[in-house]
Amino acid sequence: MNIKKKILISIAIIILVATIVYYFNQAMLLTTNIDQLVQIIRDLGPMGPIVFMITIALAIIVSPIPSLPLDVAAGIVWGPELATLYAVIGAQIGALIAFTLARLLGREVIEKKLHKKVLFWEGCSQKTVGWAIFGSRLLPIFQFDIVSYGAGLTKVSYKTFAIATFFGMIPATYFFALTGHTYMASPALGIILSLVLITGMLVTPYILKKMKTSKSKV
Repeated sequence: MNIKKKILISIAIIILVATIVYYFNQAMLLTTNIDQLVQIIRDLGPMGPIVFMITIALAIIVSPIPSLPLDVAAGIVWGPELATLYAVIGAQIGALIAFTLARLLGREVIEKKLHKKVLFWEGCSQKTVGWAIFGSRLLPIFQFDIVSYGAGLTKVSYKTFAIATFFGMIPATYFFALTGHTYMASPALGIILSLVLITGMLVTPYILKKMKTSKSKV
């Protein structure tokens, strides 16, 4: 086995372990908070969608809040389609505001806010950065806020960032909402959908890489 394959296998193992840890932590939060979240959303009545979208946006701008409990609760209340729509709109607004703040405030201020160094894709082409953003949205193990602020410190355009963020987060958001909606009717099916989501997130990057390699050989 050559060094390249060893590196790829190591990366795959790291991603797998990180994903398992992420979902374990999210599951713990889910079991303790989901009923309360559902009740809060329902109590808001017609204002629920607006408050929900603002909460999602603020979670990205101010402080990272786990998205899984929110998305699952929204799926229970509104169904997967509307829940995905509201979550994506809120997250897109939050991501664009974080991206803009990074552009306006600069690296020093952003790194103080995040309490860590932000070194994202420096020196890479806009296309490469765009695909990196898209991939990070597909895999929710990457913190949404850090990716948004970090991208704002690169030279990637608003258009590329917005498109990569919007389309990248739809699959996971929909499956989270669908899992919540389905779990109410059939817990077993809800668990199966969660496993499908995890598998899909791990396999998708590999499939995309294979497709890119195949095209380059043509």
